[in-house]
Amino acid sequence: MIKLKSLINETVYTDIWYHGSPSGDLRGGISGLHLGTFKASKEALEAKIGIKSDGTDLDGADNIEIIKKGLVDDGVYGYEMKSPYSYLRYRYEPSSKMFYLDNIATPNLEDQNKGYAKAILESFFQFIKQKEGALDVGSYTTSGMSYIKPLVEKFSQQYNVRLVQGSRYD
Repeated sequence: MIKLKSLINETVYTDIWYHGSPSGDLRGGISGLHLGTFKASKEALEAKIGIKSDGTDLDGADNIEIIKKGLVDDGVYGYEMKSPYSYLRYRYEPSSKMFYLDNIATPNLEDQNKGYAKAILESFFQFIKQKEGALDVGSYTTSGMSYIKPLVEKFSQQYNVRLVQGSRYD
């Protein structure tokens, strides 16, 4: 982050910063630079490098909690994986080591589009690998097809987790 003050009349523009796009998206310009507040610059930098400016993890992955919700079907248990920003709901069938992804969300608008859901999804794949399980992806919603499916496929390859479609629930 470079303060634009040195380039612009300081008496008129005292709180303008410029920063790159956290996603690398150049829409709206050719340079990929954006003008904005200190807060916007700080958030863009943190999203790009993956850590907060105070040195802590951006995604809250070090604070993930798994909550058992109980029996949801014959031999299948419901769980919720929670971070400070996102949650992921899934079912697990211990006898077959099969996981079923039900829902992933970042409920607070101010936390959305910062990579928190992606981080918890990656932690989920690490957990499935640790359990030597497989993931039944089932069907996707319209938004899931464009956002979640590509990440599921990427993490499946990265962590060598087998994907299954419709093993129990259709």
